Amino acid sequence: MELNELKKLREMNELDLLYKIIEIAESSKKDMEKTLCGINVAGVRSRKNVQDIKVLCEAIRDKIQERKGTQWKRRKNSALERVIKKTEDIEARDNIKIQKRKQERVSKINNERAKRQ
Repeated sequence: MELNELKKLREMNELDLLYKIIEIAESSKKDMEKTLCGINVAGVRSRKNVQDIKVLCEAIRDKIQERKGTQWKRRKNSALERVIKKTEDIEARDNIKIQKRKQERVSKINNERAKRQ
């Protein structure tokens, strides 16, 4: 799931999250069949879908515990918050890499221009 999707999950209740799990499971049926036939790319998509379902299940569990209220407050280390933080970190790291590559390309072009003159 992408970061904006993960952030929307914060506002969903347990039933909405369950419907999301069902939606993902139904949409991944064909990929799972292809995986069983030995198509590797479908296996990658199937694993991604299973990981998304796992995150949603953990979010439901956390929300139920939160609703139960027994020594459970909205924690910053809930499963959903951990996944959001990790996704944000990955996106930030990727953005830094992209910026670095752009700077290297500009430097290379400038060096080539300087050599021509």
